[in-house]
Amino acid sequence: MNDVEYVLEKLSLFNEIPIVGIGEQNAMVLCNGSLFDAEGFYRENQDLWKQLLGRSEEMEEPVLLVESGIFAYALLKNDDQKGKCLIGPVPLGKMSRAELWSYRNIRKYMVSGYQMDGMRFDQFLSELGLVYYATYHRQMDTEKLLEDNGISWDDWKINEYDYLSYQFSKNEKKRNESAYLKEKEWLEWVKSGGDPSKMTPGLNDYSLTGDMAQNSLKQQEYACVCMITLLTRTAVEAHVTPAEAYGISDLYLQKLEKCKDQMSIAAVTQNALKAFLDSIRRAKETSDTPSYITACKDYIAQHRTDDLKIGDIASVVGLSHSYLAQKFKEHEGITLQQYVIREKVRAAANLIKYSDFSLSEIADYLGFSSQSHMGTYFKKEYGMTPNEYRNKYKVVEFS
Repeated sequence: MNDVEYVLEKLSLFNEIPIVGIGEQNAMVLCNGSLFDAEGFYRENQDLWKQLLGRSEEMEEPVLLVESGIFAYALLKNDDQKGKCLIGPVPLGKMSRAELWSYRNIRKYMVSGYQMDGMRFDQFLSELGLVYYATYHRQMDTEKLLEDNGISWDDWKINEYDYLSYQFSKNEKKRNESAYLKEKEWLEWVKSGGDPSKMTPGLNDYSLTGDMAQNSLKQQEYACVCMITLLTRTAVEAHVTPAEAYGISDLYLQKLEKCKDQMSIAAVTQNALKAFLDSIRRAKETSDTPSYITACKDYIAQHRTDDLKIGDIASVVGLSHSYLAQKFKEHEGITLQQYVIREKVRAAANLIKYSDFSLSEIADYLGFSSQSHMGTYFKKEYGMTPNEYRNKYKVVEFS
């Protein structure tokens, strides 16, 4: 097995990436990935096959192609061995089942149960770099690769003309000073937990973001991302645990991704602000909490899906099992085991409310022995069964 075959085999095994080896006269000689029928896929999609092969004849660097903004392909040729290697289709990032299945009849070539997990484009380029090195025994020049495939880095740089034009159209010094002061004032208010006795600037006054996009929808979306990023760091500075702060951030950015109009973005923005303020207020209420109790809660928050043992938690925070159990109950009014169950049940409530996972999937994910086991604790906490809770509180996603 040569270097190229070795790297391709590992990529196929670990990432389940469809890989096609191409021999003389462009005949398929190898198709790695038993869970995806790459040969059948390319035979049906001859336009794609011919486009990739045609471009490879005209280029020295590997061919890169991204279709529908979702599926990536790379084709390398090895003149020494008179062969080519085609990688793809590789989905970029997360996508809905509908997006996946609507692409080039791809479902027809996926073995039942096969999950096409997406990856970031920079990760795709890194893995392509491994194949490139194994093929040519030199490092891949990413800038040249992109330029040869029609993406010039210079087109995406800020040049002197861009900057001078921007300065000419804006009173930049005044705006930057004003924006910085507004940002500082607003974040201090956030750090206070939204203290009503202090100045409470509204979101409309939070104009520090400047003109990030000409499209008003994109401008609002980028402003929301900036706000959530700043809120996350401010919450951590206000003693919210990093697990909670980054959890809120991730979830609201995922909500933002689904927004298709300015009203829904405004709803995400307002709800994200409220969630961060609530978390900061809770952190202030427990500011006198011993550090080992805080560390204990943070560990539980990050490992709610695990089979948590009190001894393991005690070991993490550096205390004995009995001492931690005693102090935790004294401070919180419930046992550590009861707190673990409560956190798992609250996580279950969020999944029941915001996801389409079945109750049995949620119970298994959170480490309950069965759906009925979860249901027993759930009813004690919420006064209703998980099904009743879903029927009452299920959130419909933004359209």
